[in-house]
Amino acid sequence: MTATSSFLENPVGYAKEHVILPSKGSADTSTMKAKTVAPDLTLYQVKGENRVLYAHLEAAAKGNAFDVDFSEAQLSKDWFATYWLPWYTSETYRITLRPSKKNLLNADFFFTAALTGCTVHVDGDPWEPTVYHSNAASLPVKVPLSKEKNAELYKMSTKVLHMESAIKASQIKFPKGASHYKPRSATVFDYAPDLVSPSDIDLLKKQQEKKLDAEPDSVMPALGATVFGVKSQTHGLWSFYYQSWTLINYSKGDLRLRTYFVNSCRRFWPGDDISKPIPIVFEKSEESDENY
Repeated sequence: MTATSSFLENPVGYAKEHVILPSKGSADTSTMKAKTVAPDLTLYQVKGENRVLYAHLEAAAKGNAFDVDFSEAQLSKDWFATYWLPWYTSETYRITLRPSKKNLLNADFFFTAALTGCTVHVDGDPWEPTVYHSNAASLPVKVPLSKEKNAELYKMSTKVLHMESAIKASQIKFPKGASHYKPRSATVFDYAPDLVSPSDIDLLKKQQEKKLDAEPDSVMPALGATVFGVKSQTHGLWSFYYQSWTLINYSKGDLRLRTYFVNSCRRFWPGDDISKPIPIVFEKSEESDENY
């Protein structure tokens, strides 16, 4: 059984055991549909014809990790259709998971680029949700004297608040339908809480140095996450998960090595309100692709 078929058979179970690394990342804003939210904020929306790509999983030379490769064409039966949301430094991108009139191809999966500090937010129609990927890497943050002991925590908290504000402002200015489940986000404090704790990072280094029999002081950990969505085959509703993972770079003798391991894989949307009844809708007005 290939890595792809194993993932498709049980995506969440697979993600609890194997690190999944989307190989596709940023996309320039020129490829997006720009929407001015405020003078200092532009929302970039994935165009209809670019929403769906094909993907497959390939073993990476990084221990327990598998790259997710993407293509505009289905290169073989092992490639499956997926919605794809890129990102760009200090920008906010979004996508609505429904076929476009310019590309009727539907998909039962969703991926966005791997996270090392970004925020992913999900809201809207349970059958056709809208997903945001926001970045604040270049946001200048001045740390007050009272926060210097926890400078990294303060900086990250400020950036997370900035990203959440950008998403909220975008939703208000350009709404994508009413919420059914409570809107939910996956932030760095969910998928990589140790990232802002020097003592936890030091403990992780010591643990991995012993486990890997690595050279003293050679272990360099990096924490991140992969967000993916899965549409139910029985009722068509979407669920979104974040897979928290750790990359360990280390030395053994003259060799510089790396390995990955999964920390956790958790559903973040819908949340505790997943049991909320779904209203029955008999008619639905059609929207033009320009409003997607």
